[in-house]
Parts: sequence; structure tokens; C-alpha cells
Amino acid sequence: MSIRLIVLGILLYAMFLSMAFAQTCPFVEKILINACGLGGQEGYNEYVLINTGGSGMDINQLELCFPTQGIGCYCNNGCGTQTFVSNQAYINTLNASAGCAQPLFVDAVSNNPLPPNALLLVFTGNPPTYNYNFSNHCGQGPIYVLFANNTTSGTGRFGNGKRCRGRNRFQTFSASFGPSCSQNITYDRCNFVNQNGESIIVNPDGTLTYGVLDGCTVLPEEIHILLTMELMDESVALKWRFQGDSNAIVMQRLMIRHLDRHIDTLHIDNDATEHVISTNNLESHLLIWVEAIDETGNVIRSNHVAIEPENNKEEIYISFVPHPLLILKKPYQPIDITVYSIDGTLIWTSEGTPVEEANERLKKLYYKLEAGAYVLHVNSIYAKLFFK
Repeated sequence: MSIRLIVLGILLYAMFLSMAFAQTCPFVEKILINACGLGGQEGYNEYVLINTGGSGMDINQLELCFPTQGIGCYCNNGCGTQTFVSNQAYINTLNASAGCAQPLFVDAVSNNPLPPNALLLVFTGNPPTYNYNFSNHCGQGPIYVLFANNTTSGTGRFGNGKRCRGRNRFQTFSASFGPSCSQNITYDRCNFVNQNGESIIVNPDGTLTYGVLDGCTVLPEEIHILLTMELMDESVALKWRFQGDSNAIVMQRLMIRHLDRHIDTLHIDNDATEHVISTNNLESHLLIWVEAIDETGNVIRSNHVAIEPENNKEEIYISFVPHPLLILKKPYQPIDITVYSIDGTLIWTSEGTPVEEANERLKKLYYKLEAGAYVLHVNSIYAKLFFK
């Protein structure tokens, strides 16, 4: 046998070993970037869902490094007081909420090392302040639960506010599972909608799916829906695709929420993958998502997209860099301004105000707003969606 063939055989064998070993490594499946519960407590209620891989996992080799500045890493070797711990009382609460015949959740610390191909749910606080309900997943367990020993900081670990400019737009979350097994997940905050239950799903090919995909009550579904939109003249083309077995879908519907919280439900064919909505004379912002129901009755939701009216752009322009600023092409004096949250809640209003004063008030309001999506109305004739 020639030296060339021997070298080739060694290289192929090394590649095989590398591939086989990589398949045994644990991996992150989901990051809940916008937790449910009270505002200001993200740091207690966010979580990371990890698959233990083909060889299982020792939690004493686990290290999670969060992108939010000043948070750092949590591990049981070398991270000081930022360790992983158990909390049987909260696990009991999870099991009581789920109400499964067999306990769905078990403590990770007392069952370490964890078996292969199991799910590990790591909360970023100890204890979380929100009572999650995973009742849709009875029979899926046991799911192992671990807690970052964070008892004092409600600061979110993942920066869930939408950001499309600046150095903090792209952030990286890192996970290490032991020798030769690590995962870096770099995500784009410009894809965020900043709603409770918003998550990032890490697909098997390494791509990311963003949005309120399964909310705060369930773990990732085997089927995910990715919704996109394309702007056209006086219409918007909505297109979506399934990741997973779409043959299990028995019903689809398009959900359209208006600014006044009214929701239109449009039932569509099971095999449909696109729909066109007219934006001619559109008077309010629309928040749109796709819901699909599988043969077991589970509701699977896509990410959200927002459509805003195109009215009166020739008369009013609003800059949002670095804060909202009204630029009026007609001498509106005085003007009325109203700010709503994306769900239609009135946040702030200023009536009969000169434009210079209105801009100053709007600037002060902007810096007081929590991260999220808002709608700005001017003189009841113009509206603009913006993100903090």
C-alpha cells in the first residue's frame, strides 16, 4: 500500500472520529431571551434548554457565559460564587403546575452525571419568580433542572431589547460542556420583537429561528414556523415555512392583531405557505403571526412580523436616531402626540404642544421607556412603529 493511500486512510479515519465525537457532545436547543413575569426580573426567569448529547453530561463540567456586560460566566469550577445549584422547592412547583401523572421535572444535581439524550433546563435565577406551566409536555420527561446561583440580580442575561445599530447589536452566548465540547451562539438583536416568551431556537444546522415561537408555557415543538414578509405596492406578501414534519399539521390560521387589541383570525388551507394582505388605506399597525395545530392538538406559533401604515409620509418625518425627533413639512402648530405600546396600551400623551417643546418631551419620555415596541401617533393622522 502506498504512503499516499495510508495517509488518506488516516485522514478519513480521523474525520470519522471527529464527526462521531461531535455527535456525542451536548448542545443548546433553545434560549428564552425574554422571560415571562414581572418586568425587571428577567435575570431570574430566563432559561437555557440543553440536550445532553449522545454521551450524557457532567454538570460539573458545564460553563455558561452570558453576553450582558458584567454578568460573566457560571460554572462549578473556577467561577467563584457564580455556580450551579439545585432548588427542589421550585422543581416541586413546576411539577404541581404541570400536573403530570409522573413527575416531569427532576433535580439535576442529585442525578449527576446526566444520561444521554436528555433535556436539561437551566434557569438563570435561583429561584425564578415566575411559575412556568409545562403541562403540554407530560410524558416527555424526565427533564432535569438546574439553577444559576443568582439570588440578587434581575438584570436580563441576553439583552432582549431590539437593536439594529451599534456595537451591542450582535451578541454571543457561549456554552462549554467539557473537553472538546463547546458551542458559541451569536445572535442578531435586530430580529427581536421584545415580547414575553420570545426565544431563540438553535436548529440542527446551526441556524437560528427568532420569535415568540412557543411562548412561556411549553418547551420547543418538533415543528417550527418561520414567517417572513415582502413589501409590495399597496400589499404585503407573507410567506412561511415549516421546520420539521409539516404533514402533522391539521389546521392553519393567520392571526392579525390591530393596535386596538382586536384580533382577526383568518383560516387558511393546510398546505398554504403564503398569503397577501392589502395595505391600501391601512389605518393601524398590524402584528401578524401564523398558528398551526398538529394532530395531537398542540398549537405551534411562528415569529411575529409588524406592518405599519404608509399614510402622510410626505408631510411628517420622524427620526429615531438616537431618539425620536419630529420633522414636519407643514407648519403644524401646536401638535398632539400619543405613544402606545404594541398591544395598544396608552403610554403617554401630549396635546396642543409646540413642535420644539413636543420634541423635548418626547426625548425625555424615550429615555424612560423600557425596552420594547411602541407606536407613535402625531395629530391622529400619522403613526410610526419604533423600538427602544
